[in-house]
Amino acid sequence: MNARKKSISPKTNKEPLVSSQTVAKYLLSLDPQREYFSTQKVDESNQPTSFIIGNFRLNKTLQIIQALYYARYQEPFFSGIIKAYEHGGVVSSVYRKFNLLSRETKKSPPRIIDPH
Repeated sequence: MNARKKSISPKTNKEPLVSSQTVAKYLLSLDPQREYFSTQKVDESNQPTSFIIGNFRLNKTLQIIQALYYARYQEPFFSGIIKAYEHGGVVSSVYRKFNLLSRETKKSPPRIIDPH
């Protein structure tokens, strides 16, 4: 049995209302032309790389959203664990599925409800 790790606020003892992937889909829906969350790869030294600009920006934005929300309400905004790396935090599930999330097109963005 594969138990999923859940993000539960220690203060309120409840789970966040949205998943990290829902927030990622919403952010991607705000950039349909992929001008900011580009699928372009970084190549500063003419060496092959798998570092994608949009994936980095998306994860950095998720990290900032989570930090600001937690600072204000002392509980996480979305579920998902942010892992620390040299260049910033990464939500593993979003990082791995970036290409799939980036290709998804929806007529309306996912709805995110703020309880406050």
